[in-house]
Amino acid sequence: IVASAAMAGVPLLNGFLSKEMFFAETVFLSSVPWVEWGLPIAATVAGGFAVTYALRFTVDIFFGKLATDLPRAPHEPTRWMRVPIEFLVLVCLVVGMFPARSIGPVLAAAARPVVGGTLPPYDLAVWHGFSAPLMLSMLATLLGVVGYVWLRRQLARGRFRDAPFVDRLDGKSTFERGLVHLNLAARWCLETFGTRRLQPQMLLLVVLGVLAGAAALH
Repeated sequence: IVASAAMAGVPLLNGFLSKEMFFAETVFLSSVPWVEWGLPIAATVAGGFAVTYALRFTVDIFFGKLATDLPRAPHEPTRWMRVPIEFLVLVCLVVGMFPARSIGPVLAAAARPVVGGTLPPYDLAVWHGFSAPLMLSMLATLLGVVGYVWLRRQLARGRFRDAPFVDRLDGKSTFERGLVHLNLAARWCLETFGTRRLQPQMLLLVVLGVLAGAAALH
């Protein structure tokens, strides 16, 4: 649940901080007018979809009906299987509440070689006041909640049970056909370019090496 909430950008989790920084980059961008307006709108819509997905993931899995058509009855994982997930949850909380002290030095060390010198001014904090990025984040959350409620009603009416266009694809048959075609292509290449003697193959490698070196000289 915490991981899903962090992805949706809930305050005091690392997802909220990263989403606010993402919105800040789209808001304080100097470019042509249609980019300055269109990029924040696109980022807000994308954030709304992320909230909708996170809500459906959380509600349906953790608070939905229990599945009955399972081959075996599920059981709780062992203690050591939960430790990695619990560690990630702890990281989400620590980074979300104390970003400057926890992840700040790591980000500075990673960004300094990219910038090639002194880093520009930045502020890793949970609260920056009522700013434009915060407003966009709140709007994206509201859009995501509205989208989830609408989607849940549509699913209750029997709509959107299958993904458009994607439900027509058969992954297994596509994979198997791909293997067959790759096998046929490899056989054709072997019959066309393969030889029983080593000398023509070595000659071909030398010629290709000379051509590659000559092309690099230009």
